[in-house]
Amino acid sequence: AVVNRRSAWARATELEGDLRRSAGWLGRFEAACSLSCPLTDAQGVPVGVLAVSWKELVDGTDPRYQTLEHLAAAVSERIGN
Repeated sequence: AVVNRRSAWARATELEGDLRRSAGWLGRFEAACSLSCPLTDAQGVPVGVLAVSWKELVDGTDPRYQTLEHLAAAVSERIGN
């Protein structure tokens, strides 16, 4: 999320590349997936990450996924003010 400055969705089954580390901690939480959203300052520079994992598979069409993205945008807006 921070490197690419956009939300990053990870599935526990992803065992290649950059997601390998995420997949490992998802397994420890017995989660199927996670969403990490960058928190940015007024210049768009990442200053943190808001991340949630779910036991069931959640994707971009799920209201929980969309809510987390909206929450991260709202927090970023506050950080920028």
